[in-house]
Amino acid sequence: SASPVVSPSPLVPEVESPPMGPPPGVRGSTSQWNDLRILSVLEKIRLQKEETARLQQERILAQQATLQRFGMPFFSRSIEDLSGSMEGIIPEDYRLLPGDELEATVTNLNGGSSMEAVVVDETGRASFTGLGPISVEGLTRAQVESTVNSSLSRTRLRNMTARVRILQAQKIRVFVLGEAARPGGYLMNSGSTLLDALLRAGGPSETGSFRKITLQRNGRTIATLDLYPLLINGKLDSPRLLMGDRVFIPLAGDQITVLGEVKRPAIYELLGERTLDQVIRLAGGALPEAYSPFVQIRRVTGNQDRIVLDVPLKGSRVPVRGGDTVLVRTVLQDLTNGVYLEGATNRPGWYQLRPGMRIQDLLSQAEGLKEGAYGPHAEIFRRAAPEQPLQMIGFSLDRALLGDPANNLTLARGDIVLIFSEDEAQFQQRVRVQGQVQSPGEYPFHQSMRVRDLVLLAGGTSQEAAPMAEIARSTPSGDVQIIAFNVERVMLSPQAADNVELMSGDAVVIRPRLHARPFPASVALVGEFVNPGVYFVNPGEDLRAVIQRAGGLTPAAYFPAAVLTRELPEIVSSDRQKVIRDFLDVIQEVARQYAAAEAMRQSDPRAAGRLDLTSISDSGTSVDPRLLGAILKTGRVPIELDQILVNGNGDPGVVDGDVLYVPLKPRTVSVVGAVSLPSGIIWRPGFSAFDYINRAGGFLHDAEEGEVMVMRANGELVRADRAGQIGPGDVVAVPNKAIVAKPDAFESFLQVLQAVVNGAVLFRVFN
Repeated sequence: SASPVVSPSPLVPEVESPPMGPPPGVRGSTSQWNDLRILSVLEKIRLQKEETARLQQERILAQQATLQRFGMPFFSRSIEDLSGSMEGIIPEDYRLLPGDELEATVTNLNGGSSMEAVVVDETGRASFTGLGPISVEGLTRAQVESTVNSSLSRTRLRNMTARVRILQAQKIRVFVLGEAARPGGYLMNSGSTLLDALLRAGGPSETGSFRKITLQRNGRTIATLDLYPLLINGKLDSPRLLMGDRVFIPLAGDQITVLGEVKRPAIYELLGERTLDQVIRLAGGALPEAYSPFVQIRRVTGNQDRIVLDVPLKGSRVPVRGGDTVLVRTVLQDLTNGVYLEGATNRPGWYQLRPGMRIQDLLSQAEGLKEGAYGPHAEIFRRAAPEQPLQMIGFSLDRALLGDPANNLTLARGDIVLIFSEDEAQFQQRVRVQGQVQSPGEYPFHQSMRVRDLVLLAGGTSQEAAPMAEIARSTPSGDVQIIAFNVERVMLSPQAADNVELMSGDAVVIRPRLHARPFPASVALVGEFVNPGVYFVNPGEDLRAVIQRAGGLTPAAYFPAAVLTRELPEIVSSDRQKVIRDFLDVIQEVARQYAAAEAMRQSDPRAAGRLDLTSISDSGTSVDPRLLGAILKTGRVPIELDQILVNGNGDPGVVDGDVLYVPLKPRTVSVVGAVSLPSGIIWRPGFSAFDYINRAGGFLHDAEEGEVMVMRANGELVRADRAGQIGPGDVVAVPNKAIVAKPDAFESFLQVLQAVVNGAVLFRVFN
């Protein structure tokens, strides 16, 4: 008894909480209180729509399974009813021929009668007792009877009357040829018609025409028969057959299939019908449930492509062609003039929305409330426009029933009115889902809730979800019971054995697959590569192999300044974020120095403008939030690129999101922090860190001279008194005393320094 399936599609609404809070006695937010109920109502309405669509689909499938050419059932039933007794049926307008046999019954006034049979001789005369030969050839039965009675009135037998019938007429042989169900020659009564011959031959075959049947006599076509007027209106002019006539049924012409909401779905043969209107009329017209704005025409073009055309049903002169399939769909279940009532009421369901209709009017039509309905609060869910989320409007049910205008609200088209029971109002149990779902978190628990319901409430699983998942359940003893289930089977079928029934307090976790990712891993190669850019990589691939795929490095590449940045796996601490913001001025200065150095290296004065990481506003220094986020999450991996390329020693491999930047040989050394003039200083061989500090104007009064640090071009961080000679592209950082004195601040300063230089590299990738 699984609970209704809630789709994670757009049918699940965004529910906006009303200005008022939850009703008295209800714990938790109003949205938590009612989210499952409104989803249940929406699901019920959705299932009604789906049921209509399902019934239509079944109707169409049933039509397709039994579909026949129009007219075939008529002949199949006619064959079943045809018997030898039809051989004796002679039409009243049949005219006698030599060889026909007549029967005359003569009755006198006293009631006595006599009967005799006579044959029309080769001269066309019949000899009756007491009357002699009478010429009857070419006369009908009634004319012969009138002639005999006239002759009796002129004799002594004037008190007698005669009745004449034709016992047996002359047989004629006709041939039914072409696409007949049973082609061949047939002996038939004289006076039989073309339709009689078709009935004897079983009518047209599956490939025969119903609309261009010809009657041929003495080598000429004397009539062409269209059976559709007979089948549709009961009208037919069927010519009389003579000895030797030939009935020819050609191959059927162009045919079109009509399905769906029409009175006679079938395969129709076209004869002059060229528009959709004419074809719909052949099918008896559309049913009242037919959806008139659009009819679908499915067509094969050029014997190779299938196309779909959506055209109006009414007044459509859209041309049709042989081979088309016309599908007339049904009107959807949506009610354009209704409101939906759900919950603790005697008659829930759809109701007609009348002008000015209010809550009190609706409940009156629904014959009031059930016992136990929750009076302090009820809700209306309303969608202002099809693309808008549902709005939730709370009101007091008790006051609405008393006619209070503030609560007896006016209803709008499509409103869903939800009346809660007292049990539902005290609803407070919860379950949790974590991991690979669209919206992890806590959800209200309800009786008979199963794991599939919870996963669908959370938006369904992501494509990285592993097949196996777990439910954690607390036992009365305080232990945790683990229940494993196959989430793939659960999502495929609500009836799966893995679709475990949940209990309040259960926690479901759906883990990711090993190495699961929505897209292939990629790394960026920036700078002096023969073919720089983004490269997709396999798990565990070496950095050396990726560089080889890029064609290697250019002769101008500066190996010692190669920078490999990688996203940090740990969560960025709030302390680190605070330190980053405290050192925005340092970030700004390093960015300026880096941009100036790049401009010098490339001899392009526009480069500095392109590489500026920040902007200065009236409120002070600011940093691009996107760059700041990347700086916070990214670390630098020290590498010796020359060794990696020669023999692979120290190759760190690559992971998704790595950035390898190899610049031209820099010409400056950056000096940042507590110096008089933070700037980029032209590199000179043999200079120490303190030589560059002097070139930058020396220490400020609050500089901590004993904690000067040097960041090498390759990302290595060393103390200045141990750094020795400074190389091109190195950064000399001078902290101030306040930073060093603050607990853990100096370490954070060093982290920021590394992150800032990494950020400069990342900015190049962003650009």
